[in-house]
Amino acid sequence: MIDQGRDRWTVRQILDDPAGHHDWAVTAEIDLAESDELGAAAVHITSVGDA
Repeated sequence: MIDQGRDRWTVRQILDDPAGHHDWAVTAEIDLAESDELGAAAVHITSVGDA
């Protein structure tokens, strides 16, 4: 999932596992202004856990 806001994007990636449960996810915010300054994605993880 990608929620494209004006100043930042919120992203969520469900993690695959060998058993196929897909019950874990990583959620993060991408600060667009900071990414422009760095020349690379400024990724700030906000949570890791149950999907």
